[in-house]
Amino acid sequence: MQIFLDYPWWIFFLGGILLVAVSFLFYRNDKKLQEFSAKTKLLLAILRSSLMVLLFFLLLKPFLKTIISETEKPLLAIAIDNSSSMSLTNDSIALRSINQAIKGFETSFSENYKVDFYNFGDDVKNDNQLDFSDKTTDASQLSTILKTNYTNRNLAGIVLISDGIFNRGRGADRAFNNLNTPVYSIAVGDSSVQKDLYINNLRSNKIAYLGNDFPVELSIGADFLADNNYQLTISKKGVSVYSENLKIDAKNYFTKKVIFLPAKEKGLQEYKVTLQSLPNEKTLINNTQSFFIDILDAQQKVLVLASAPHPDVAAFRMALSKNLNNKVDVFLTFNPKIPQNFSEYNLVVLFQLPDFNNNNTWLKTITESNLPLLIFSGVNTNYAQLSQMGKGVNIVSKKGANQEVFAYLNSDFSSFSLTDDFIALIPNFPPLQSPFGEYKFGNNAKTLFQQKIGPVKTGQPLMAFTDISGNKTGFFLGEGIWRWKLETYKRTKSHKVFDEFIQKIVQFVATKEDKSRFRLNVKNRFYENENVLINAELYDQTYELVTTTEINFEISDSTGKKFTFNMLAGTDVYTLDAGSFSPGVYQYTATTNLSGEAFSKGGSFTIMPLELEKNITRANYNVMKNIAQNTGGEFFGINNIEELTKSINESPKAKPTIYSQEKFFDLINLKWLFFVLLALLSIEWFIRKYKGAY
Repeated sequence: MQIFLDYPWWIFFLGGILLVAVSFLFYRNDKKLQEFSAKTKLLLAILRSSLMVLLFFLLLKPFLKTIISETEKPLLAIAIDNSSSMSLTNDSIALRSINQAIKGFETSFSENYKVDFYNFGDDVKNDNQLDFSDKTTDASQLSTILKTNYTNRNLAGIVLISDGIFNRGRGADRAFNNLNTPVYSIAVGDSSVQKDLYINNLRSNKIAYLGNDFPVELSIGADFLADNNYQLTISKKGVSVYSENLKIDAKNYFTKKVIFLPAKEKGLQEYKVTLQSLPNEKTLINNTQSFFIDILDAQQKVLVLASAPHPDVAAFRMALSKNLNNKVDVFLTFNPKIPQNFSEYNLVVLFQLPDFNNNNTWLKTITESNLPLLIFSGVNTNYAQLSQMGKGVNIVSKKGANQEVFAYLNSDFSSFSLTDDFIALIPNFPPLQSPFGEYKFGNNAKTLFQQKIGPVKTGQPLMAFTDISGNKTGFFLGEGIWRWKLETYKRTKSHKVFDEFIQKIVQFVATKEDKSRFRLNVKNRFYENENVLINAELYDQTYELVTTTEINFEISDSTGKKFTFNMLAGTDVYTLDAGSFSPGVYQYTATTNLSGEAFSKGGSFTIMPLELEKNITRANYNVMKNIAQNTGGEFFGINNIEELTKSINESPKAKPTIYSQEKFFDLINLKWLFFVLLALLSIEWFIRKYKGAY
């Protein structure tokens, strides 16, 4: 403990001597105290000088430094796998041993360690409440939580209890390496290879289009069932849609099948894959697996019109066709088969149109159809006619008056975002041929790219979007975009970045903005371990957001059972966390009333089953051994808890840590000093009063 001043100590000593001298001189020369004895004067002088010196000392802002030492036991984290594969083991004795071990751990380690319990699966929880119901197991998520909780703390070890079946996150055997802490792994479950036929993995598209075939990829494995035949069946609503007889030709059998199924019925469809059970199989739970696929009858139809063949048209068509959701029809304007009615299309794309050919009869049809438009201009574009289309742009340019321009991104554009890879390529794109003239866009125009001539940024739009009465039009005022595609491939060895750019601008222009006053944001599918999260927006007649009224939300399952909720009002939106649901298809309805006007929205969502935990039921002891070995820990079986306890308690890391901390505080804040000052002043006053000096 040390005392410090804000000023040099010599000031205190010099001031203290002066104050003592003044106090003694005062009592020596005070005529009122002539009758006081020398001892009384000396006592009063000491009291007065003590008071003055102490006050002077406090005025110099003294503070006290103390060192506080705390002893902390080493920490021990015990993490238990709470996934459903733990309960699929045939060793029920092992599960009882886990619960018994957990009860004994706190007592066994309490003398040497502070024990923290965790259970992990879908999430990591800081407790030891187990129900073995989680649908996934993620060692890397557990590692991240432990690192966050114990950075710069004395974590002496981790006890990991699991069957070694990890199906999420990065490699489990390396997940704990960055903690610099030994992991004592305890393996649970049956690791022996027994007779079993199982679906190892199943993959399918999330969506398909009506009338098309969609692929289903299956990985099938079998152990110790060689020379057996089995039947693979895929069914929908109990009716078989695919069947095949297969033979297991090896002791450790593995095969991969890609099956194409027809999309005959629109909507969300559930399919069940079943492997015929064989005699003496260890478990049948992994012989069946379901998947859902959304069959859509909503392909986006795009009409491309051009006056002549051009590499820009080819680059655009190929990029758009990569997405199966797009159906692209390309016509040259002199083609007699050009559609007379454009209403079946979601978007019309014009290349160098309107041109200077007087036969632009289709132009009136497009203008009157109020369809979204995407216009790529070029050297043959008739800008006078383009300006007369009433799409919010006016360009005055002479025929053939073009200039080479480069593109640069408008940082204020926020309607949609480009990928970082595409943005990085923009400075390297070759120049385009753009009209030289005067550009005028409406006030609501949004500019994505602007023009740059050499190093000079002109501020003129190169690509911009307008919105007239809810119909969008995109203008790309440059010819030669095919060179961007070549440059993309040159630098990335793929057309993917360019294709994504084209698909984004098409999606933005073709999508009509939701103008309804009551809007819901609900995903159409969730996994069974996810909470169903819903957002809603409500607008008044002036399209101002409202959050002052109540929104009722009702969810019903296939049996008609209903779940009712009230959505919570936030600053701008309403939110609802409806919790998790069992696999199946659910209908929902949201209703509200604003100023006497009723609003209602409905739809459906699907809860997808998570079956990762049942795909592989054989415990993986090798992973558990690798985790222990890679971290300097030890591997134990569930029946060797006593050895584990002994090893951890005898570990050289079982040492407490002493933390020392310096603390500072001002002496003037000590209450007892006030009473000392009051006592000195009171005693001096009392003696003088008693002796008749006042």
